Amino acid sequence: MNIIKSGKCNNSPKNAFVEEFTIQILANCGQGSETTSVHWYGESFQQQPHQIQVIAAISHGKIGAANGKVSIGDTEYGFAAFVEFKTTKATEVSDIKLYIVEV
Repeated sequence: MNIIKSGKCNNSPKNAFVEEFTIQILANCGQGSETTSVHWYGESFQQQPHQIQVIAAISHGKIGAANGKVSIGDTEYGFAAFVEFKTTKATEVSDIKLYIVEV
């Protein structure tokens, strides 16, 4: 799988965490864990992407967001992800909302 990161998270560990976490969720086709709820809106895909590109990732307090593109075969999807942290330290995610649309 080809991962293209935004390159904009070097000075912010929280932004980098949002970017990495979003990549992990998308790479696993939206599978969360026992402690993380994943809410998927729009298009869905059942196979692992061959490319994930994060355009930007930001965070503030207990909220983070990322957007970008996911490619599976000849189909490209745009995504927006909204992450809610359990604490402002941003070490654990309680909830992620993924909005996916075929472009």
